[in-house]
Amino acid sequence: MTNPGKTAGNWLRRAGQFLVFLLFLAIEKVLGVLSLDTVARFGAFVGNVAWIFGGKHRALAINNLRIAFGREMTEAQIRDIARRHFISLGRNLICGFKLPLMTEKEIIKRVKIEGIEHIAAVVAQGKSLLFAVFHMSCWELLTQVPSIFAFGKKPGSIYQPLANPFLNARVLRNREKLGYRLFDRSQGFAEPVKFVRARDTTLGVLVDQHAGDSGVWCPFFDRLASTTSLPALMSLRCDTPLLPLIVYDDGPGRWKLVCFPPVESGEEKPTADGITAELNIVAEQIIRRAPENWFWVHNRWK
Repeated sequence: MTNPGKTAGNWLRRAGQFLVFLLFLAIEKVLGVLSLDTVARFGAFVGNVAWIFGGKHRALAINNLRIAFGREMTEAQIRDIARRHFISLGRNLICGFKLPLMTEKEIIKRVKIEGIEHIAAVVAQGKSLLFAVFHMSCWELLTQVPSIFAFGKKPGSIYQPLANPFLNARVLRNREKLGYRLFDRSQGFAEPVKFVRARDTTLGVLVDQHAGDSGVWCPFFDRLASTTSLPALMSLRCDTPLLPLIVYDDGPGRWKLVCFPPVESGEEKPTADGITAELNIVAEQIIRRAPENWFWVHNRWK
């Protein structure tokens, strides 16, 4: 028998999600008529407001920065990085909404690339491209410029579905329009592994969030952090190098896309745990290059 109260609750939740979706579409309409430079300036303003009034998130970012840099930076330096992080985060979040409304050619004019030789070396071996992706700067950029780094290979990514089904469908459409093959992480990793083994593909995997009990506990700055071993396992099973691919700020509404050398464990017989531990060492180097660009508003050291 149908529960009227539950049915009404589901209907109200669905209606609320649809209203949020309509609001998002309205915001997209406004962003569509604004220049990217204007959007970047507005995003920086939003980030600054969040810094001033976002007490809980501001405290989390500052605490994370203390864990990472407390032994080498003063409190004033840590707070300055945190403030610049909020500005960068706000700017890149709003720009991330604008980018799908632009053509790939328009976006590429705003992007510099460094370390392309590491990608070319893997392509020359006839292997698929497997990228370790970080929450740095405007990471949404990676879904909009596959022609820069995919070298003609079919692009793909693993994603976390949004709770709002209307927004989730919109995001998927924005990514699929450029030929992306998208894999829902809740459905397991058998299909992504098969995709990479095809050797004419490129896949990005986010690697810098807390991985819970299923992760590998290894050093990250001054503490142990649970880190996903998925990209390392995929690298070994698919016989292809793991390349860190990072987005950095390069001015308002401009970015630098940097590919780093393959992550190697240094072991005679590489293991997933060894590659994962080395990945965290590389992650430190990547973040130190522009600490304000990393996503500090996340409890990485749970």
